[in-house]
Amino acid sequence: MSYCRSGKDSDVYCYGVHNNSIVDDPKYSMIYCTHISINVKSPFDGASFQDYTLEDFKQRLLSLREYNIKIPQFTLDRIEKEITKRIGQ
Repeated sequence: MSYCRSGKDSDVYCYGVHNNSIVDDPKYSMIYCTHISINVKSPFDGASFQDYTLEDFKQRLLSLREYNIKIPQFTLDRIEKEITKRIGQ
């Protein structure tokens, strides 16, 4: 599931994949990946990250914004909506 792709308004490609390890807690059923474009002029140029919860994924993106890495607001909004939905279940 893609959250955003690198492009004019985004320096990152973010997506979620199913965690194939045996996990009893549905909170950890996905791995959230972030790949940063090359030449974004930050300490994270070309870096990749994996987070195991939506909360950590969102926090990672917010921290990357502090380095002027473009993260679309709609990506953060979508993650927040999924967090809220999961809490309600």
